Amino acid sequence: MKKTFLFSIMIFVLLFSQIGGVVAEEIPSDWAVYEVDQAQALDLVTNQVMTGFQDSITREAFAELIMKMYDRMSGQTVNVPSNNVFVDTNNPEVLRANALGIVYGVGDNRFNPHANIKRQEIAVMFYRALELIDGQHVNQDARSDFSVLFGFVDAHVVDDWARQAVVYMYNQEIIGGIGNNRLDPLGNTTKEQAIALVYRTYLRFSNEIRLGISIEQLEAILGEATDVVESEYGFDWYLYAEDYGRYIQVGVEESSVVALYTGSSVYTFAQEFIGSQKAEIRKSFGEPEEYILKGRTRYYHSSRDSVDHYELDRGYVRIFYDVHKDNNANGVLLIEKNTELGLDGFHGDLNEEVRRGYELQLFHLVNAARKNEGKTILEWDDQAARAAYLHSEDMAEQNYFSHASLDGSDLLDRLQAQGIQPRAAAENLAANQNAIFSHNGLLNSWGHRVNIFSDTSRLGVGTYLIDSGAYRIYHTQNFYK
Repeated sequence: MKKTFLFSIMIFVLLFSQIGGVVAEEIPSDWAVYEVDQAQALDLVTNQVMTGFQDSITREAFAELIMKMYDRMSGQTVNVPSNNVFVDTNNPEVLRANALGIVYGVGDNRFNPHANIKRQEIAVMFYRALELIDGQHVNQDARSDFSVLFGFVDAHVVDDWARQAVVYMYNQEIIGGIGNNRLDPLGNTTKEQAIALVYRTYLRFSNEIRLGISIEQLEAILGEATDVVESEYGFDWYLYAEDYGRYIQVGVEESSVVALYTGSSVYTFAQEFIGSQKAEIRKSFGEPEEYILKGRTRYYHSSRDSVDHYELDRGYVRIFYDVHKDNNANGVLLIEKNTELGLDGFHGDLNEEVRRGYELQLFHLVNAARKNEGKTILEWDDQAARAAYLHSEDMAEQNYFSHASLDGSDLLDRLQAQGIQPRAAAENLAANQNAIFSHNGLLNSWGHRVNIFSDTSRLGVGTYLIDSGAYRIYHTQNFYK
């Protein structure tokens, strides 16, 4: 996945090319002010780095900094070991980092705390910390060999023990070159540069997606979206589907996150819900609400047996339950309050872009569900999508809702009309709800659920919107192999 770190790399080139001969100041450089402020707000800095911002950072100061990041991202408590293995420092953060294997000494029981830390050492400390925090995904991504650095004239200077870490951090676009085709692995780093690195790494690898963060922060954490589609609310859904085990939809309006949906518990906002039973959630949050009041109008919630609705300080929350798995929560939707209250009626602004967005969401949501069940991922199929769209259109225009068309044709006929000769095929229909609600409704209907998890290989989705009739929205999913 292409990561949107170009701005970070450009800044990195500039800041690393300005090290020589700079007089340290008590305030950050102009380029660093925002990131230093943000890192401080997130409690990612220490007193030692908040002065002399242009001074080179020492091994001790960077160990303190990396432990700040580790503590916040891992959520685990690591006590200071009782025995001190070093003769030249008793800094508790150094000792904790050493106990975790994030940093080691330089020999003879010495840590050399006041020596300047080298860029390759920084890469190694980041890599080791990230391995401890989320080893599975770090190891999945750490596949490139050293040849990716051959474009740098000084790549050969990287020590063998640092190569894997340098390659990984380079591939993550966090540590790059300094200009003139130089990597400068043995160069120093200023305090403000180190703060910026910790802040960017935290954003890139943290799962702390929340309402209100900027699009820049979002893309620093998740990278570039697989698809960007319009929602009926007017905001854009950023769909992240590179890893279906971590699938998430993020609503963005005016460069700010206003909505979140996921079925994965890796994200902080979802962890208190996903996997919990309905009874547990209702015990914690009380009885769900029956309606939302917009002005003087009550909009009553549908699907109340399988979806709970709450108004919390953070926004409106919908919790989706799997009725076939003991009513365990398998999805959570969080929408900023003003965004929800601004939705026009039940359906919002339905248009061609929203229609296409529903199709893509219904495709990705199926694959996310299949991933969680250990099933193979389905491929999108344009011909099946065309057959699905035409059936949705026919149902809408002729005001019926059935797998059998009014002309007597069935799914096999519709697929064959698009040039498909399937060995097996199945069809799901849903109506009058957006993609998220439709998907969760289909999962809770046994026959539709069987189709979602069937032994098929391809899927096409067709949605049709209409201004009048029994329903406004018609969805058709065609599965086949």
